[in-house]
Amino acid sequence: MLTVVIPSKTERFLQRTIQDVLEKATGDIEILPIVDGYYPPKEEIVTDPRVRYIHLPAQPYSQKRHGINLAISQAKGEYVMSLDAHCMMAKGFDTQLAKDHQPNWVQIPRRNRLDAENWSLQPQSDNRPPIDYEYIMFPPLANDHAIHGFKWDERTLSNWNVRIDNTIQFQGSCWFMTKKWFQQMGFMQVEGYTGWGQEAEEISLTTWQHGGRVITNKNTWYAHLHKGPVYGRMYHLSRDENRRSYAYSYNKWLVENKVFFISLVEKFPLMPGWPSDWKKRLWPENTTTIISNTINDMPKTSNQPTKSATLFKAPERNKDLTVIYLTSNTEKPDFEKKIIASLKENSKDLPLVSVSVKPLKLGKNITLNTKTPVSPATTLKMLLLGLSESKTTYAVIANDDCLYPPEYFTFTPPSDDHLYQYANVWALGGKYWQKAPYDGAQMANRKYWIESIKTVLKNYKDEPGAILLTMSASIDKTTWTSENPVVNCKSTDGARRFPTVLRNVLPRRMLAYWGMAQDLITKLYS
Repeated sequence: MLTVVIPSKTERFLQRTIQDVLEKATGDIEILPIVDGYYPPKEEIVTDPRVRYIHLPAQPYSQKRHGINLAISQAKGEYVMSLDAHCMMAKGFDTQLAKDHQPNWVQIPRRNRLDAENWSLQPQSDNRPPIDYEYIMFPPLANDHAIHGFKWDERTLSNWNVRIDNTIQFQGSCWFMTKKWFQQMGFMQVEGYTGWGQEAEEISLTTWQHGGRVITNKNTWYAHLHKGPVYGRMYHLSRDENRRSYAYSYNKWLVENKVFFISLVEKFPLMPGWPSDWKKRLWPENTTTIISNTINDMPKTSNQPTKSATLFKAPERNKDLTVIYLTSNTEKPDFEKKIIASLKENSKDLPLVSVSVKPLKLGKNITLNTKTPVSPATTLKMLLLGLSESKTTYAVIANDDCLYPPEYFTFTPPSDDHLYQYANVWALGGKYWQKAPYDGAQMANRKYWIESIKTVLKNYKDEPGAILLTMSASIDKTTWTSENPVVNCKSTDGARRFPTVLRNVLPRRMLAYWGMAQDLITKLYS
């Protein structure tokens, strides 16, 4: 038996689609229309023992994935198929797909274009072929980090006589597999993907990753309505929900599963728009840590190292390292608690010295007990106190308004006579804005750092325009970085309220490790 699930959100052609599936199926079949947040008019209800409607109560978000999961959990069929609610099928589509199927396949019938008003194949007014294949668009060609498919006419024409063939990607309006494969792969994951979006990308990439095949089957077909401006979307999408889905999918496949993604692209060469140096353009940094000789040679963006950069592979953690946490205690307590929790989690068991204006239960605490406003000189003196209290060879700074990834604590300076600044730093606002290296993310040999601060403070004048240690000409500076950024969270409560950002670098909605900017803001400030 085949179970056909049809997600619907006020779909105009739901009734006609159900009737067509019933008419064209030649084997045992059941149809589970999923009506998301509405009830179809009584005259549009299809009364047939093979049809059972599933109603989802209205929610302020899309429930396409939720509905498919619910329907397939109730499916009686060995095979399951998801179908958009504006599609026409070929006669015997169900038996043909079942006949050709293999257990770990996902099949996509040949896709034609539907004339929904006349319920027929759209009259062909040009030389466009049907859609047998889609390719993954080269991500930088999109407006944002996202995985998008597009019809691959060249492959359709060149492989015209190959009746069953591999495809890297598909549209998502129709797919066929066994219920067992669906459940084994855990498809229609809501967490991260949200309730709508990237269904085809999830299914195709997960299937290829786990040794299955995504197949275009030209022995049968379906016709799909491209709604466009004439019919509009039946599923009204939240722009924020859509972007979150895109960002999660991109990070999952191009960051977390980079090696697999490379192998899959290599399996489908000659995808339109993919340049010969696509690996270099997608992942300019092929190793975890980058050392750049001078700040002036620093990459313009966090993923574009200079030619003169020296590459190092990061170790587990620098065990000979103390974290120096500096706080003026001006941040809101709940906010600073979250900053500290993240610091403790990512620095793990490294020794920690906190230097604060007020008493603080964090590692070995040094309290200034002063009412003097925090200034550049005060900050240097706080750092000097923390360094002097430490016992390890190296020390790394942590500020009360910054989030640090685990990689920040893995670096060991290759030289004991340089100050190393982390180059991959972004400021958190409505989006992420890239910063130049700054005093809130740096590491050095502890004794060298102490002597350098003493030298600077010897002739230091605490007055407007005073130069911070990190900008002092007397200090030899070098940068290091990794794929995961440091995030400077400006809450407007800190000693310095507004960060300086690089205006020649476009902001981003999402960053590796930290996720979407708006989600991180909610976690920190709610």
